[in-house]
Amino acid sequence: MYITGGIMKRIITATILGIFLSVLLYSQMIVVKEPANNVLLTIGKQTNIHWQARGLKKPVQISLWRNGIFLGFIAKLSDPDAIDYRWQVGKHSRGTATAGNGYQIRIREMGGSPVIGF
Repeated sequence: MYITGGIMKRIITATILGIFLSVLLYSQMIVVKEPANNVLLTIGKQTNIHWQARGLKKPVQISLWRNGIFLGFIAKLSDPDAIDYRWQVGKHSRGTATAGNGYQIRIREMGGSPVIGF
């Protein structure tokens, strides 16, 4: 059987698009929404850590980093559908952060790669 180039290109394009949409729809994703980059937070005050997630099956870890160095866990949430956490700024599993810059919040599914927030 012979298929002309025009029809074959459409079939291949549709197949590639279908594969792309399948990966997009079924892949895991975490996007940190709050706090925003370069926001000024005050140690001891409450703030929301908010994220969007898709495809998570395991508990979520939120961690605090400074200049690429792990400081401690902010929270370990057993519900993979959680998208929000109320945080006392600076508090983590190893103590309290000091004032300064270079901080990042990272969220990941336990066993997964971290997503960098602020």
